[in-house]
Amino acid sequence: MTIGEKIKKLREKRGLSRRDLLGEIIQIFGDKSLTYLTLSRIEKGESDGRGSSLHQICQALNVSLRDLKHGTKEDPALMECIRNYAYKGKYIYNEKAFAEILSGRQHRFLALQLILHSKGKTKTEQDPKTDEDYRKWIFIIKGTISCHVDNKEILLRKGDTFSFISYLPHYFENKTSQKATCIIIQDPRHI
Repeated sequence: MTIGEKIKKLREKRGLSRRDLLGEIIQIFGDKSLTYLTLSRIEKGESDGRGSSLHQICQALNVSLRDLKHGTKEDPALMECIRNYAYKGKYIYNEKAFAEILSGRQHRFLALQLILHSKGKTKTEQDPKTDEDYRKWIFIIKGTISCHVDNKEILLRKGDTFSFISYLPHYFENKTSQKATCIIIQDPRHI
């Protein structure tokens, strides 16, 4: 069973049409809600759905993401090994800042390796504020990174860790002349 088939099954079990489910999503998330087209594409298996879309569907159906994925092709494997440099994708902020995705889509969390070249800086991000707080955890592997969270700057060096509720506006910056690298874990996955 695909995740789209499971969503349709849960929706129909509750006696909801697709429009009814979308109405419940809109009541919860307002103008940040996914669209009818997105919901339709997920149910039809034309899209796996981003983490934020699945989160909205789960909230409207009153199920956890783990329960939604249980028994589907998206059910997390008991183990996963990603070999060196066989990463799952990349986010490019600019020529001096990019993140490589380290975790598979089936995980509740998102793991990234952020690389900031000298004077590199990410864009400002802010996860949605919901009943379930999004958190980010950072571990500095190499260099020095300035974490800007809610108008505060926290300077982190190799070996330091830092975590925060990620609905606060935040960005990362390397003000040094040396390359800096860190691991970022976002839980739950939003992107």
